[in-house]
Amino acid sequence: MRGAMYGTSYFQSILEKSDICLLTEDWLNKSNISFLEDFDSRFDTVYSIGMNCSSYTKGSGGTAILVRKLPGYKIYNLNLKNDRICGIKLCSNEYQDICVLCVLLPFTNYTQEVYLKYLDDLFKYYDMYCEDNVTLIGGDFNIDITNPNISGKAREARRKWIYNDRPRVKSDPCYHNYKLHKREFRKHKGQAEKQWQEEKYEEIKSAAELDIGQFYKRVRRMRKPSSSINKLVYNGNVATDDVNVCEMWSDYFHDLYSDNGDSDNLFVTNFFKKIKDFIQTYIDSNDNCVIPYLERKITIDEVSE
Repeated sequence: MRGAMYGTSYFQSILEKSDICLLTEDWLNKSNISFLEDFDSRFDTVYSIGMNCSSYTKGSGGTAILVRKLPGYKIYNLNLKNDRICGIKLCSNEYQDICVLCVLLPFTNYTQEVYLKYLDDLFKYYDMYCEDNVTLIGGDFNIDITNPNISGKAREARRKWIYNDRPRVKSDPCYHNYKLHKREFRKHKGQAEKQWQEEKYEEIKSAAELDIGQFYKRVRRMRKPSSSINKLVYNGNVATDDVNVCEMWSDYFHDLYSDNGDSDNLFVTNFFKKIKDFIQTYIDSNDNCVIPYLERKITIDEVSE
């Protein structure tokens, strides 16, 4: 969003559908940041203000997180001392704590050193909270600085393609140029990801030789999280801990393999009635419709044939 005050109706429509909303480039400073805090009383707000902002000039940059106030959840401001990153922590007795970080990294008018400094800050905050919390990162990374020529050309080619009504004919120069730059960008992105993985593997290898504690810490960060069941519902009952979940599975399989008396006969009766009603409806809606086979039982041999 380029300025929180310039799209209030759209902003309100987004909040109606959201429990957590991350904003970047709200363009607010110390004198008017209260606009976000007072915008919707159903939400708590944390924010960061750009270091170049003052109370008397137009704001620039800025990040904010708006969190809906819900029963059973406590919201804490992480109080990150950073003008481009803010964060919150959600705590509940039923679920694991969640940390959310909102970031606005510098654009191409900043040097690569400045960009990497903020990126290092982001990694530092993530490492600080990810060990004990589910930690999520959102916002705008402004990744053009990694290779402005490739990403800039791809973006410009896409704009021209959209401007020309998105043609999909291979002979069209806009479409051909767009696909060409898109492939180049993906190739560069793949190479960057491969280089990052190789660097991480080297770090793990070095840590295994020098510091076994650091080794396991890095491996845990790169390992994909395993899925887990934190709630099970059966017959209107809810189980949230391991013991109750096991007992509920036991009840389920016990009911599944138990003799339910006349349940099979009841199913056959209901199924027969449903099919008979369908056929009767068909007969009533068609003149001179005669189905003599319905007057007698159909044997298994006839069905198999």
